[in-house]
Amino acid sequence: MVNERLEGRLNRMRSVAVICCLMLFGCALFEEPPSKGLILISLDTLRADRVGMHRAGRPLMPSVERLADDGVLFEQCYAHAPSTLPSHASIMTSLLPPHHGAYYARKSKLAPGVITIAELLSRAGYRTASFNDGGQLAATWGLDRGFDRYESDVVKRETESGGIVRDYRLILAVKKAIGWLEEDDSRPFFVFLHSYEVHHPYTPSEADVEALGEAALGYRKRVSVDQLRAINEGRLLVNDEERRHIQDAYNAEVLSADRAVGHLVSKLKEMGLYEDTMIVFTSDHGEEFDEHGKIGWHSHSLHDELLHVPLIIKFPRGRFGETRVTTQVRSIDIAPTVLAHLGIESPPQFIGKDLSSRADSGWQWELPVLSYQDTPEGTDYWSLREKRWKLYYDRPSDFRLYDLRNDAEALVSQGTQPGLANAMKKRKRAMLKERSFAVQTTTRPAAETEENLRALGYIVD
Repeated sequence: MVNERLEGRLNRMRSVAVICCLMLFGCALFEEPPSKGLILISLDTLRADRVGMHRAGRPLMPSVERLADDGVLFEQCYAHAPSTLPSHASIMTSLLPPHHGAYYARKSKLAPGVITIAELLSRAGYRTASFNDGGQLAATWGLDRGFDRYESDVVKRETESGGIVRDYRLILAVKKAIGWLEEDDSRPFFVFLHSYEVHHPYTPSEADVEALGEAALGYRKRVSVDQLRAINEGRLLVNDEERRHIQDAYNAEVLSADRAVGHLVSKLKEMGLYEDTMIVFTSDHGEEFDEHGKIGWHSHSLHDELLHVPLIIKFPRGRFGETRVTTQVRSIDIAPTVLAHLGIESPPQFIGKDLSSRADSGWQWELPVLSYQDTPEGTDYWSLREKRWKLYYDRPSDFRLYDLRNDAEALVSQGTQPGLANAMKKRKRAMLKERSFAVQTTTRPAAETEENLRALGYIVD
């Protein structure tokens, strides 16, 4: 009798064990798989207002807008520099320029010991690659850290007159990335794509100019760096119509870059990667079109037309889809947000925030943005942008305070207002004290990189 009871009890225990195993197995079957990878796209010099803009009855960036529908569009994202190297370094390291030390004007590369998101992902078992247009992103500046493959090749073509032009179209980097993704490798991936396509000089195709309508077919279908420099120095006068045509040369390149994004998304879907891949679309800085006296130019000021950048994050499996965030966020918040959803802990170095950590409370953020102009050693021009006020310092003993609530374009300084300005200066100093300052490490670009920088207008002979 005892044996029968014992046997019955054992049978029941076996049954429970089997059921538990089946339940655990079932959970494993239905558990969401890890993200297949991360793609970061930076379209250099893209203004935030081009996402959602319509021209000649059509959107300039329909592919990017569809990507935003699948993810989160941050309508108020601001960069930490109005130029390529320091801004991208902040994206990659979640640090402010004085902390990471990468400044083109100082010929200073990323400081030793600063960890990049590529390094973190590589250590976590990701295969990593970047296909970019070099210049201020050439490997000499240190942003190649952590990448298995880092290509900064730019296609060069000879013109009928014997000159050389460089092809900066985003589609070229996209096609390289697709080829790399098609390689037989089961590891998760990180791809960083970068293009100077909408950076001056503006050299759009005839078809893209014509797509903008008859109004775009007049003045300067192609706009050189020398022409823009002459305009901005007052040596070449232009009227309002000519200014609009210059913008349309830029807009036509935006159309082309958007098609490249659409091509990438289509290929990812064909490969079965789109749903499980995290995609970030952003820019390092914008471009000025006469808001503060310059046309087709950047890096010279810290006004919002140069710091306001697009930011879209498409999370895996449609999470947070069709979300619009209107509160202020920053480029340094990209890396912590991405890592949190890839299951990788952010290092103590990072000062940005995981933006999705407040998704349940409506993504409510009001993060202060501290930005720096890329200037030679010995000069630090900066701005601090808060919810209402922006404090701007760009010459000795000259602080300008702008009331963004009543003057969104920052056209009229509100005077000194010492109490408010001093409080903002104090907050700025506190932000800087969060991390140690970088050790400046100078470098010299290779001859090919210098030629690329010259073509982009960074070097004047």
